Amino acid sequence: MARPSMWTHTLDNVGRSGPGRRSTSGPAEVDYKQKNNIIDTGGRLLNEQQLAELNSALILARAGTAEAKARMDRVQQILQKENQSSKFEDTATVTDSLHDDVITRLRQQYLDIAARESDWSTRYGHDHLAAVNLRNQMAEIRRSIDDELRRIAETYKSDYEIAKSREDAVQRGLNDIVSQSNDTNQAQITLRELDSTAQSYRAMADNFLQQYMMSVQQQSFPITESRLITKATPPLQKSHPKTLLVMAAAAVGGMLLAFGFGMLREFSDRVFRTGRQVEDDLQADCIAILPAVHVAPNRNAPVAGKGDVPIFNGPRTIVRAERYLRHVIGSLFSRFTEPGRTNSGTRGSSGVNKSSKGAASPPVSAAGMNDVHSGPRMIVRDQSLLWHVIDSPFSRFSESIRGIKIAADLFGVSKSNKVIAVTSSLPNEGKTTVSTALAQLIAHSGSRAILLDCDLRNPELSRELAPNASIGLLEILSGKASLEEVTWTDPATKVTFLPCVVKSRVAHSSEILASAATKKLFDQLREIYDYVIVDLSPLAPVVDVRATANLVDSYIFVIEWGRTKIDVVEHALSATRGVYDNLLGVVLNKADINVLSRYESYRGKYYYNRYYARYGYTD
Repeated sequence: MARPSMWTHTLDNVGRSGPGRRSTSGPAEVDYKQKNNIIDTGGRLLNEQQLAELNSALILARAGTAEAKARMDRVQQILQKENQSSKFEDTATVTDSLHDDVITRLRQQYLDIAARESDWSTRYGHDHLAAVNLRNQMAEIRRSIDDELRRIAETYKSDYEIAKSREDAVQRGLNDIVSQSNDTNQAQITLRELDSTAQSYRAMADNFLQQYMMSVQQQSFPITESRLITKATPPLQKSHPKTLLVMAAAAVGGMLLAFGFGMLREFSDRVFRTGRQVEDDLQADCIAILPAVHVAPNRNAPVAGKGDVPIFNGPRTIVRAERYLRHVIGSLFSRFTEPGRTNSGTRGSSGVNKSSKGAASPPVSAAGMNDVHSGPRMIVRDQSLLWHVIDSPFSRFSESIRGIKIAADLFGVSKSNKVIAVTSSLPNEGKTTVSTALAQLIAHSGSRAILLDCDLRNPELSRELAPNASIGLLEILSGKASLEEVTWTDPATKVTFLPCVVKSRVAHSSEILASAATKKLFDQLREIYDYVIVDLSPLAPVVDVRATANLVDSYIFVIEWGRTKIDVVEHALSATRGVYDNLLGVVLNKADINVLSRYESYRGKYYYNRYYARYGYTD
């Protein structure tokens, strides 16, 4: 057994003292690296790192030299010019001249004297003594500018020489590193040979040691004995996992997670959901909360066929051609067969024509003859939401519209409140529906009401109620048509409608609303009607609403429930102080009653149906 131990010891010494052994096991490789100046910096030789840094420094030095030489050449080129005028103009192209106070003052003096010399030469002649003195002063200033440019040129020349010296120094250092790198590469070849020899010796030593261990194990095999002391028995209860502990931890974690998720939703829910939010955030009254109403299609309506003519471009409106022709023919017949009937009588309670009794109707203009309804222009109803306040007078929606009317009447106790405008911060929040429902409710109760579409950018209300109108508000303001020729009437509610026909995009719509013609029209409507309901454009996209401050008595601001951000509404109202100062109230539209009951229990669907149904109100 002594011989194998000695052999193993000898192999171990050979492996440690071999010429290719690493620095951790032998000094041969370390000595060779120190002798040949081989320094490893994290997998990269120091010479290679210095070579890369000097190469980058040489590129920057060459760029600086080229830039300094370009500046020096430019100044020298300007100084060599013979033409003084061209030299004076090129002085501004030198970078340092723009920041030089001396050149700046000289240029300003030169320009002032040049202006005076031109003026005096024109007045007193080119050879006048004052003009000659001014030209001499201009020449002296140009010489001073040349002297300053020469000083700048000397500075550029000094910068160029310094940059050139730096470039030469970096170039010399790079050449030295390159020559030293060649020697280091040669030394690395020998180092790799030493490392390969060391690995070979190490593999041989490992192989001999493995064979020695195998021979030792083959000499004798140990004999092991095992005995059964006790018999294993099944446990009475499980040791892991702890059911009660896991369930308690899960319950606590679930409650914390639910609470955190609820708080996150509460903080991120930056929309209006209750009237108290409106009063706290906007400092305004919430006069109504309108529920979201979905109008069911009328199953008794005629089905569209080949003979159907859509005379209303709104949703779900198809009238048969026969019924439409009978309506138009009847309107024309009643217009031309009753000469003593005025337009005021034709349109119910609009009260537009104030002609004397028995006077003939005014002639219809050429623009009015182009309308489909050239006689009494009647609004053709459909199954859309615009007539929900009339079709369902005992619904929650209609009751909320009545609340808006009461708020308008109470607002009118302190001051005149005939002209009421409806607007919102963003499109598609329901302002058109609210303005139409309010006008229908007022007219249906017996008051004289007119509905105006003043959204000159997107007259959606005109496309819904009078899609075939060819003249409207713009024609009245331009004097091409009268009020009697463009208004339409709803036969059911007797509400008068003034459409807005936009044949091309209007660029200066705010100027139109702020014009004297618009003010005159609104004054005329105040005398004729009890209420003037105006459908305006939204506040955020356009500025048209700001131009109506001197036309409107009060504003109704519509906010889409649970959708419009609070920040958007606050910004829109703060930017239009005229609207906020004359604000009648805020209307939350499209409210989900089932979800609203979570925030205000008395507005819930169950509470409403249980108590309000006794008075005949239904949804």
